[in-house]
Amino acid sequence: LANVGVSFLKEAAAIRLVHCANAVIKNNRIDSCFFGIYVEYGKSAEIRNNEIRGSFTDEASAGNAIHAWKGEELSIVDNITTGHRDGIYFEFVNNSRISKNVSKNNLRYGLHFMFSNDDVYEHNLFKDNGAGVAVMFSRNITMTSNQFIHNWGGAAYGLLLKEISDGKIERNKFIQNTIAILAEGANRLKMSENVFKLNGTAMNIKGNCMDNVIQRNNFIANTFEVVTNTKSNLNHYSENYWSNYSGYDRNRDGFGDVPYRPVNLFAKVTNEVPSATFLLHSPFVRLMEIAEKIFPQFIPESLIDDLPKMAAYEFY
Repeated sequence: LANVGVSFLKEAAAIRLVHCANAVIKNNRIDSCFFGIYVEYGKSAEIRNNEIRGSFTDEASAGNAIHAWKGEELSIVDNITTGHRDGIYFEFVNNSRISKNVSKNNLRYGLHFMFSNDDVYEHNLFKDNGAGVAVMFSRNITMTSNQFIHNWGGAAYGLLLKEISDGKIERNKFIQNTIAILAEGANRLKMSENVFKLNGTAMNIKGNCMDNVIQRNNFIANTFEVVTNTKSNLNHYSENYWSNYSGYDRNRDGFGDVPYRPVNLFAKVTNEVPSATFLLHSPFVRLMEIAEKIFPQFIPESLIDDLPKMAAYEFY
């Protein structure tokens, strides 16, 4: 299927399902279409092993590769989506599964969730998108064993969590993203056994996030480990490995005897004045590190990992 023209009024699509149940869309190749697969009021539909490629260069004139609106029990498995606005888009879609898809080189998001609850996405690859995944205004989302790789740019992140609650983020890899996780209004999430490696910022957790548990993760060679915009901390950090930690383990239980503070003063400065990043690795930053030890009140006193791991976990 190819060359379905642009239509904002009709939202033209190569394949469109409306008020369908138990439909199967499988083994299709879709090229240069405004929307690839569009499911509206679908139930128990399966979208499997499709390749959907676009060549859009402008987000405003692009459609989504897989677009689902008001659905239940959808299964999106083993698809490849490239070159669209969003690789996969969910709005008001509940009790559904997104698994083993490759979503790359999309203009906005690899995957975009809004107002969708009780969904699972697992074993997906989100690479080289404008931003990796956005989960917004949703609850009970399970995000496991995904890869968020090289979502890089001035406003890019691997995963945006905005106004979501009661979810799990486990066994994911965040590698070479501008910001690996950006969280605003995210509450009661469990984040464990994730790998954050070579990101600009591993976690940017805003002050309106609370009751989240960040435990047993690897933070390896990130420029900034945790950034926040508040002096208080309403989340729990424990048993994480931080490659910048330089404490000691006298009782040899595998955990540092001194708690670790992952927020540093220079991270706070660059969060407020992004242009200050050009000073990174300069003597000025070293002076700030010294000042931070003398005047620790400039960083959140309660944002600590009370049991920092001495060596990285082997999750895989």
